[in-house]
Order: sequence, then structure tokens, then C-alpha cells
Amino acid sequence: MITSAVTGVENQVWGQIKHYYEINAWFPKNIVFVNLKAFEALKPATQQAVVKAAQEAEARGWAMSQEVASGSTSELKAKGMKVDRIPADFEMELKRMGEKFSREWVRSVGNEANNIFVPYYIQR
Repeated sequence: MITSAVTGVENQVWGQIKHYYEINAWFPKNIVFVNLKAFEALKPATQQAVVKAAQEAEARGWAMSQEVASGSTSELKAKGMKVDRIPADFEMELKRMGEKFSREWVRSVGNEANNIFVPYYIQR
């Protein structure tokens, strides 16, 4: 079973499963899109306020996500589950698979897919 700690707690998996391995395969994300034409029609001060509010919301969102994940992992432990990281060789293999799937997706979409991946990998 592949699940997050949050979903594991929500489904009370400790009754059926005794081990939880943290692989951090995904974190839920919410995205807000802005109509560029409408955004550019705003006064510069308003644009700056919107961007600042978005940056603050992003920081809050990541912190809250981390807090919920950590709390959920603690709850799994408290319910008697053994929580561990996966072995390093398995983690490396998962990363290789992710990179392979990413390359395949970029090939199927075309060069514009790099507009998504390049900034993501630079930030990491």
C-alpha cells in the first residue's frame, strides 16, 4: 500500500499494517491561477500586494503541510506502527524511476514541458 501519513491516519491503517516507510513520494498541493491580462491591468502597488500575499500564502501552506505530515507520522507511531525511512538503495531506485517517468513525459509533451521541470529542479 502506498499512502501518505495523513491518509494513513484518516484510514486508521494501524489495524491492518504494522510498518510505515517514509518515502515522501508526494505532498498535496493547491495552485491558484491568475488571469495575466487582469493581473497586468492592476496598478503596480496592487500587483505587488497580490504577489506578496501569494508568497506569504505559499510559505504558510508549505509549513502547514509539513506540520500535518509530521503530526500524522507521530500519530502512526503512537498507534503502534513502526515508522522508518526506506533503505538508501531503494530510495535511489525510486528517484531513478521518477526521473525516467519525467523524461518520458517531457518527450511526449515537447520542449515546453521544460518550462515546468527546469525551475522545479533549480529550486531543489
